[in-house]
Parts: sequence; structure tokens; C-alpha cells
Amino acid sequence: MPPPGGSMPRPPPMPPAPVPVLIPAAYVIAGNTAAFDYEQLAIEANGTLASMLHLSAVEFLLNVDDDPPHGSEYAQTTSWFGALDLLGTHHCEISIHNQKFVGVTPLDAQSIVTHEMFHCYQQRAAKYLDSWKKVSPSISEGEATW
Repeated sequence: MPPPGGSMPRPPPMPPAPVPVLIPAAYVIAGNTAAFDYEQLAIEANGTLASMLHLSAVEFLLNVDDDPPHGSEYAQTTSWFGALDLLGTHHCEISIHNQKFVGVTPLDAQSIVTHEMFHCYQQRAAKYLDSWKKVSPSISEGEATW
């Protein structure tokens, strides 16, 4: 109903309708870029240790995971994959926990990989899991750290 002596006030103008905007996007899995070239670090460590110890280089495999870090371990080394232990050939697997290496210096990364590679040499000398289990951690870790 109009007020006395006049017309109805006009409602304020409506804002313009929003215009859809296309935003280019992509799904990118973050974090699965290796912090270092672990293969090259392991090759260098293997060559250095073989030369220093006057032994043949060990056969090794690298497994780099990008899982969230568990505990303080940067890497883990094993040469035994079941009840058969070492049947004729010996290879060593070094599992690298990539996320632990983020922010580590190149020298520290080389030291960690060399430490793990030394475990490959220790485990090859032990030959069997039962023998390896009898080695005191103060020796197995102490030698590798040295």
C-alpha cells in the first residue's frame, strides 16, 4: 500500500548475478619426491666401503618409502627375507624413510646411507640371521657408526 500522497519506494537494485569462473586445478600427490639421490649415495658408500675393507662390493636393493616417519630411524637394513635366509646369493635391502631426510644436510644423508651400507657388509659376514642376532648391538651399531 502506497504511503499517503506518494508512491511506493523502490527496493534497492539487486546485485548482478555472480559469473562462474573456471579455475584450472590439478591433483598432485605431494611429498613423493626423494630428498636425495639415494641410489647414487648407496653406490658411493658401497664403493668406498669395498675399497676400505678390501672386499667385493655387496649386492643391494633400495626401497624408498614416503610414509610418515615412525620413531627416530632414518633407514633400516636387512639381508634376510624369510626362513630360507641366504640361498646361494646374498643381497641386502636398505629401506630409506624419505620424510626423515627432509631438511638433512647432504653430508648427513651420505653418512646415514654409508652407515646402513656397512650393515650390509656386517650381515654378509654373519651369513645367517641366527649369527647376526648373536652380535651385540654395541658392536653392530658401533662398527657401522665408526
